[in-house]
Amino acid sequence: MPDLPEGYSIRSATSADGEPVRRLVNAILQEYGINPDPEHADKGLKDIDASFTNGRLDLLFNEADRLTGTVGVLQIDNSVCELTKMFLDKCERGQGLGRLLLERALGFARQNGYQTMQLETDTKLIEAIALYKRYGFVENEAESDATKRCNTVMRLTL
Repeated sequence: MPDLPEGYSIRSATSADGEPVRRLVNAILQEYGINPDPEHADKGLKDIDASFTNGRLDLLFNEADRLTGTVGVLQIDNSVCELTKMFLDKCERGQGLGRLLLERALGFARQNGYQTMQLETDTKLIEAIALYKRYGFVENEAESDATKRCNTVMRLTL
């Protein structure tokens, strides 16, 4: 896993982080012309503690201690987990931070014995999909159960 750049920090989220996490996620979705979905795809951000009981949501903070990224892993079953809520502020992109977040999630999944990681995303998130493909994720024909917002399902054998 790549080292965090100087001044950056990562920690696990709690429900107390809900409002800043929702603001970041909503802003990034809107940047890509995607509507937030607090009642379905984004409902896990209402109560982070309860939603991530069988997983974890990590938060990335920059030198100014401003929330700039998120990445989560949720258990689907004993062998499959889901990469979720991977978002990075526009100002932080292009520095390897997305790769760092993804590698952190992959490490967590492997440490917890998962054999497959899946994700649901939208084809508008071009940079994210390119990153996932570089790490070996492949598109899957399975339909997304998140919302109409997610039109692509990808999987990676760990």
